[in-house]
Amino acid sequence: MNLKFKMYKYIKEIRDNAYLMYAQGMSVRGISKEIGANRHTITAWKKKYGWDERVVDVDKKAIQLELLDKR
Repeated sequence: MNLKFKMYKYIKEIRDNAYLMYAQGMSVRGISKEIGANRHTITAWKKKYGWDERVVDVDKKAIQLELLDKR
């Protein structure tokens, strides 16, 4: 495994963790402080990877599952 791949994997893991924090309602500033990344980096990830749309999709799926459980 080369260094470039290792760095990508590490950065992807950090980005995925940042997304999970965002999906749970943490602010960009809070995520920035928590993981030690610049808030502009978090904002760029949010825009580039469509976090707002992904969170809405997760919320919709959770609501659908909740409705199915009530039947």
